[in-house]
Amino acid sequence: MKARFVIGYVLLALGLLGSIYTASSYIHFIFAPPTGSIIAGLGAALAWASYVAFSIMFIIPGAILVRKHESFVRRAIGIIVILLGIIPQAAGAVAYLHSTLSTRPTGPHTGPPPTEPAWSSIEILAFFTTLAFFIIPLMLYIIPGILLALPSRSSQ
Repeated sequence: MKARFVIGYVLLALGLLGSIYTASSYIHFIFAPPTGSIIAGLGAALAWASYVAFSIMFIIPGAILVRKHESFVRRAIGIIVILLGIIPQAAGAVAYLHSTLSTRPTGPHTGPPPTEPAWSSIEILAFFTTLAFFIIPLMLYIIPGILLALPSRSSQ
């Protein structure tokens, strides 16, 4: 086997192990967000940053190095990488929707109709920030996962 394939698979193995570990911490912080402590909030930010960093530092370079190698292992790793991108982001979306929907008032509206717009500029900014918070890691895992799961050009 060529040295680039070996290095690529080692990078993918390190990326998968680190991503699985940090994705579990990331999901834990999504479902039980830290409250009351700046240190706990920094821990949640560190879990998200390390989840993203493992994709950038290990999975993307590993996917590029093993792209031309045709094996079942590469395709299986590609499917695992895609799932590592989808599952934490789906869990985050569920937690975000639950927190958003649970804070909205329920029941019949009494009184005059509201005169302010439905979304303030701060709410719009918060929505797009949250969207970026979920889209960035999703793309950083989906793209190399697709590169790994699809057959290489040399085999077509």
